[in-house]
Amino acid sequence: MLAEPMLRAATALTTHLPAGANGFPDPGHGVAPPGADKILQLIRWGLWMATGACVLAAVMVGAQLALAAGGRGDHPRHAGALIWVLLGAVLVGSSTAIVSALM
Repeated sequence: MLAEPMLRAATALTTHLPAGANGFPDPGHGVAPPGADKILQLIRWGLWMATGACVLAAVMVGAQLALAAGGRGDHPRHAGALIWVLLGAVLVGSSTAIVSALM
């Protein structure tokens, strides 16, 4: 499957990042406000849904490529879509690193 190598690559990128015990950047020595754990839970759900959307988009583009193999000549358009899907997956997978770099 296409999702498995992408997941391994995203995991490899994020495992070497400086992060707190929960996997998110350590905000310093301050005290988290009440309810911060619920906000982190929402962020984790958002990341999970975004990863699922990337996998679904990759499957859909793969199906379009397979259907275009019938001779309609749409391969370049679908290949471009695949590149955008993969770039989106890289962005979702490295979002924690991007936020860490900006902080």
